[in-house]
Amino acid sequence: MTACEHRIRPSHFVAVIACAMMFGCAQVERAPEPAQAPSPPSPAETRPPSPAPPTDSATGTPQRGRISMYGDGFAGRKTASGEPFDPAALTMAHRTMAFGTRVRVTNLENRRSVEVVVNDRGPFVRGRIADVSEAAARRLDMVGDGVVEAELEILKPGNKVSERRAD
Repeated sequence: MTACEHRIRPSHFVAVIACAMMFGCAQVERAPEPAQAPSPPSPAETRPPSPAPPTDSATGTPQRGRISMYGDGFAGRKTASGEPFDPAALTMAHRTMAFGTRVRVTNLENRRSVEVVVNDRGPFVRGRIADVSEAAARRLDMVGDGVVEAELEILKPGNKVSERRAD
């Protein structure tokens, strides 16, 4: 045999393949990477928190947000307070204010305002803080828009409380 000719014995070939398979399937344990502090969100990613609804006894702390108008389809149906919904009455639905609470609602787009009484729970649409009756919506000049930015100011806290809440 010359120096360039190498012959691999079958037993060596099997040993090499066995080692390759054994080491090829082995997993290497890595050291954990150091924890990085989370980077603060960019200004474009931050959103101001939605305003928290006032408590039932709060007065003088206005709440701002989007309000909508009840449809006529609810006319005559029982509200959460037990009284029938009347689109011609100056009423409002709110998630947490006590029934009977007197509220000044101001349309921030045209500065018109109306006094309403809370008699129902709602709204059930995310991002809205109240629903007003059609009569209240007409006084606020929002019937055409349906949804507007408004401010709610409690004038007189109510005393009727319900177990039912809109979440």
